[in-house]
Amino acid sequence: MLPNITLNAFVSPRSGHKPMTLGQIRITSEDPESSPALPRGHRESPNRLRVGFNQVDDFYKTFQRLDRAIELGEHKSNSKVAYMREAEKRKLYPNPSGIVAFSGKNKTIDASHHYMGNSRIAAFSKGLKFTEAKHVDLQANNISGIGGRSIILSLCPKLNPAPPQILTLNLEHNNLGRGNEFIRELSNQFENRRFPLQELNLASNQINDNQIEILCEGLIEGNNDNLTKFNLSKN
Repeated sequence: MLPNITLNAFVSPRSGHKPMTLGQIRITSEDPESSPALPRGHRESPNRLRVGFNQVDDFYKTFQRLDRAIELGEHKSNSKVAYMREAEKRKLYPNPSGIVAFSGKNKTIDASHHYMGNSRIAAFSKGLKFTEAKHVDLQANNISGIGGRSIILSLCPKLNPAPPQILTLNLEHNNLGRGNEFIRELSNQFENRRFPLQELNLASNQINDNQIEILCEGLIEGNNDNLTKFNLSKN
């Protein structure tokens, strides 16, 4: 078996797309909303997600047959196809990090420190709807309120008859307090008994006092007993 590799090799593009390298598509600059700026006091982690060769190869084989996959309706049940379809609609290169890699028995998606921005995180969320992962780490991705709302909607039982059963979600070091879209949607989901999250980390997100009050009202008035750990520190 080949050892894990860092995503830095040339890949074959889908028909009709110009050649690109994994280095070009791996992180960052296509989304005009993305910014390398980090919240105050935060330092970038040197770690990067590493995925196996077979997983990367499978990702790009799916990319090459994307038109056929969409024609067959695979975007309605397959994480990779759903993500690629939305990325293409938004004119973004597909990025395999997080989508193709699960870690160990706990099935963890680690897409932290990728600075995706709101457009890419919206595409990511389309794939998240069909994931089998239990733990998702999206810290330090330059996500504001509107991008955060797309993540919460991907977990919403009312919109997804078979929502992903994600138990822990780390959104630390983003900008979710910028705009009220995320705050209000999350507060609304606290009323749903089927909303799956057990642990949620919103530390260092510039969430203000009024927004925390909205979240607390949702927790108090809601019917959801699943959430047991909720980190709102450093806001």
